[in-house]
Amino acid sequence: MKPIIGILCGIEWRGNKQTMYVHKLYTDAIASSGGVPLLLPITELDAESYVNAVDGLLFPGGIDVDPAFYREEPISALGSVDLEWDRNDLKICEKAFERDLPILGICRGHQLLNVACGGTLYQDIYTEPKTTLKHGQEANFYNPTHKIKLRSNTLLYEIFGVNELRVNSSHHQAVKDVAPGFIVSATAPDNIIEAIEAKEYTFVLGLQWHPEWMALKDETMLKPFQALCKAALARRR
Repeated sequence: MKPIIGILCGIEWRGNKQTMYVHKLYTDAIASSGGVPLLLPITELDAESYVNAVDGLLFPGGIDVDPAFYREEPISALGSVDLEWDRNDLKICEKAFERDLPILGICRGHQLLNVACGGTLYQDIYTEPKTTLKHGQEANFYNPTHKIKLRSNTLLYEIFGVNELRVNSSHHQAVKDVAPGFIVSATAPDNIIEAIEAKEYTFVLGLQWHPEWMALKDETMLKPFQALCKAALARRR
């Protein structure tokens, strides 16, 4: 039986209507990797009910995480935030950690994992630490734009089996202070953190880039989704 992977929905306002969404590339990546994608809307439902319904979780990309959740005031370069979205994701994340549920976080999801466990973010990497490397590419998102270095003896290295990758880039925030219990498993040439993972859990991985886009042209970028599904299936068994 295939593992069920819960994908957290985002919120988008269209006029006076509130819409919940997940980009199709995420569901495609999970389905192509041996899992069954299940969309988890933002509701008042007990987070534990969601965690009990799935074998693994995918926290996808989206808007900025409100700096109130890592005890900072907003700077002028902060983008859109949504407290309801943040609170929902953080509650589910907390319950997932309690159950040692396999988790993959991408872009916003990567940053959210760090915040959920006590880490902080750069609210804008062009303000602080003032990087000059372009992290908001204008090329098609399935194209890589800069390289990253992978740390050996990590889950990420185990997944890809290489010391270096070229990845796409579409973000203006990044992990600053790494949460207790997490390690950095990849960095960009400007030392921006591109991946983190939690050593005390079975499978918790955050990626700053978007492998779901790159998988359109490079099937090796399905590997993080395949690893998530494999970990989720093992947990079910």
